[in-house]
Amino acid sequence: MLEMREMDVSLTYAVPVNVADLGANLQAYVESLPTLTVLRLCNRYGKGGQAFINKLPVELVKLVEQHLVQPLRDQHRAEWECDLACFEQRCQMLDHLTLAEKLEIYWDEASLPSIPPDDDEWEDPSKETLDRVLIDRWVDRGYDDCWDTHHERRNAWQSRVDRIKNGPSVFDKHNSLVTSHFGVDVWRSNVRLPIGEGVFMNEYDAADATVTYLTMPNQRPRSEHWTLSDGEIECGVFGCESGYGVPVVIKKSPTQKSLRRFARAMKILGLEVFVHSSQKGRILTQPDDDEIEEDNTAATAGYAAEAWPQLTLLTRSAVIE
Repeated sequence: MLEMREMDVSLTYAVPVNVADLGANLQAYVESLPTLTVLRLCNRYGKGGQAFINKLPVELVKLVEQHLVQPLRDQHRAEWECDLACFEQRCQMLDHLTLAEKLEIYWDEASLPSIPPDDDEWEDPSKETLDRVLIDRWVDRGYDDCWDTHHERRNAWQSRVDRIKNGPSVFDKHNSLVTSHFGVDVWRSNVRLPIGEGVFMNEYDAADATVTYLTMPNQRPRSEHWTLSDGEIECGVFGCESGYGVPVVIKKSPTQKSLRRFARAMKILGLEVFVHSSQKGRILTQPDDDEIEEDNTAATAGYAAEAWPQLTLLTRSAVIE
């Protein structure tokens, strides 16, 4: 079995955004696009006695668009967040059960008489009571029941975002649309989180995250590949190291007009600046001979929402089997 290491590096202006917000809101935008297009055309070109939309100001039409898109955003956001919670291992045991499954377990565990003295005893419990009974009487025995659901959701998340193993992701399918409509690209990568950070599986299973950035289009990344030898694979040697020095040529900075594409894309897609905890760390700066003490001001300010978009070095590595 051939194992290949892959690394790519790119330098571009970028803005970090929440992956679940981006994925869900992009799906909602794509699904709503036919309706939004008709609405805009009627507002601009509508004629006839019954053409009332053409009398609406553009600002009001934009509010109508948001009203049309928001239910789809909420629906997809719940789906994306559900799978992401399992991928990041921050889910709880009861998160893997539907309400119907919780109620079935509750009535099995409640030990009520077959004919209750009062019909009120058959009423479904409150959410607080339901969760308390399941935690007290069932959760220690329910691990196996949740295992399959947990890993199905982790696999579903990979299908949503993975660029290597699971074929075209949501972002791959709509990449040309994002570029043509907003003038930006989507860069993404999975990130391994510290061992033990997950809640559900704790230290047994790895906890991962997915980070996304909106970037300037037409990136020119540098990619490198290297493989393990048959002997290394047979002996279980996986400490292969490979490093590269990459000269950087910084051309003229983009204009403010050019950078406004980010604000427009984020406004239409309902996004905000979101820096994942895994992305925070030392800011790379040019060395200064006169600098004696480390200055943390730039490091803190570099992650503030108003600092973006900014020139960002994006690195990504992977093992490909």
